[in-house]
Amino acid sequence: MPCCPPCIRSVWISYRWISESVSGLLPAYLFAEDAVCERLGLAIVRHVAPTLPVTSRISQGFGRIRTDVPKYRQLARRAPVVVITDLDDRDCPMSLMKEWDAFPRPGEWLSFRVAVRECESWVLADATGVGKHFGFSSSAVSATPDELPNPKQALLSLLRRKSRGRADIVADMLPASGSRSPVGLGYNLRLRRFVDDNWSVERAIQRSPSLSRAVRAVTETVRQWGGTDSER
Repeated sequence: MPCCPPCIRSVWISYRWISESVSGLLPAYLFAEDAVCERLGLAIVRHVAPTLPVTSRISQGFGRIRTDVPKYRQLARRAPVVVITDLDDRDCPMSLMKEWDAFPRPGEWLSFRVAVRECESWVLADATGVGKHFGFSSSAVSATPDELPNPKQALLSLLRRKSRGRADIVADMLPASGSRSPVGLGYNLRLRRFVDDNWSVERAIQRSPSLSRAVRAVTETVRQWGGTDSER
């Protein structure tokens, strides 16, 4: 169980205000632990500010994310910076951010977000979308994905046991017999396509407190930056 209390509630955002405020400004920056986190991060930014251009980079693991926190801070003094990483088996997002010195400081447009426990929990939070896309009932998906000890394995288990009519997708995403990899060669590609085409932020925030907090934080970061920049 995550130590942060659940705080599921609807996220009401003035999308038009944000979009108009950021038009013509420099791009935001997104740094993500892996390819799935990157696509989810891009979807969140599009949800908050559809007209805002975003430059993204995959850091290939949390180690690089942790090392580069000072660089994110420096960049965040000029433009919004969104960073997304997995909690994995660590105790709590707040303790991770404290250990990595990742809380934003005055003058920084930094939104450092932690998926509990993996970005796959945010994927599974859209039970309707993930079930329809991957061929199983939405009722088979956990109603509390942030509480799953291993969301990636939960998704793979659904594909293995529940998926119907998606043999090509399942073959790409599940590891081959005898493989040492936990996922198939097409895992990231298939999951990225789902996020780009069918994943709904609005549905997912109803089931994932960590995603709901992330959307609110990114919204506030972009709002503050847009307003400040437009006053210059």
